[in-house]
Amino acid sequence: MRAVFYGKDIVALHSGMAGVFRSATGGKPTPVTLRKVIKPLRLDGGRGVVCIPTNARPEWFNGAVGTLQLDGPKRNWAAVPTDALILDGGRWWVLIEDAKGIHRQAVEPGPSVDHITLIGKGLKAGQQVVVTGAYLRFHRDFADHYQPPD
Repeated sequence: MRAVFYGKDIVALHSGMAGVFRSATGGKPTPVTLRKVIKPLRLDGGRGVVCIPTNARPEWFNGAVGTLQLDGPKRNWAAVPTDALILDGGRWWVLIEDAKGIHRQAVEPGPSVDHITLIGKGLKAGQQVVVTGAYLRFHRDFADHYQPPD
């Protein structure tokens, strides 16, 4: 079976990864093993892979279409409402509220689903994130950095 993966996680693809193929027409999922990562990258930025069925008799037929899910390393992600993210100067930020007040925290966002964004780096579980008015609060002192014209 051949498949294509996209996104920054393609660098983690390697031979021997376990996964499962689910046919778009239904039926029983088929366990697979990633046999080969195809190099170089495709023109569309995708990384091709070749998988083989773990069982001797796969549940798919030639030309079948479906979803291939590979098991990667476990990760702990913090989740925040997407409205809490602020893009400024090419970097992503959130506002953290703690005993010292509200301050900026640089973050590296990951995937988003239904207005929730997973944070890969920069945020710890339990930290309180400002959501309402986050963008305005982040930039509220913006005018202080400029002098009025003469």
